[in-house]
Amino acid sequence: MNRPSIHSTTVGIATASAVVAAVLLPVAPAGAAPERPTTSVATRVGFATDAMRQELQELEGTQSSAEIDRIVDSGHLVATYTAGTSSTIVAAVDLGPAQRALSFVGPGCSTDSLCMTNTSNSPSAYTGTGSLSGTWKRITSAAAYGRKARFTWDGGALTVEAGHVNYFGAPVTMKKVSR
Repeated sequence: MNRPSIHSTTVGIATASAVVAAVLLPVAPAGAAPERPTTSVATRVGFATDAMRQELQELEGTQSSAEIDRIVDSGHLVATYTAGTSSTIVAAVDLGPAQRALSFVGPGCSTDSLCMTNTSNSPSAYTGTGSLSGTWKRITSAAAYGRKARFTWDGGALTVEAGHVNYFGAPVTMKKVSR
């Protein structure tokens, strides 16, 4: 099996007065969008550019913490700005949706997969981001390793937080997984 491409990357550019970091943050909730639209500079020039740094510097102090959090948590590609040597993000720009794909992990589960186990203790695990529809029968547990995941089955749905596992009281037929 091919492993998915890197789905979480940090690229930094350090200067005496600022650090610019571009962060890939997968798994956007449906309909999530930042208050500010994606700017043409962000989508046209990419991460490691003076234009991106300038745009972020101009945004410093104009965005609320809530707005920055919405952008950072959007699941899109995001460029962030931290002033000086601080680790506090003071500006963020949404660069648009990340390419999404869930890839099968075999055999077994990995430390960064969503994992379902059936009544035969046979795991079905996927890594990456996005959603996948199908039919997984007799599922007895659903785990989210590395990041939260959403599981939808006949009769219900559940979001499992990163590092957590849910055991079903009776086997379910899973219909969709996403993260």
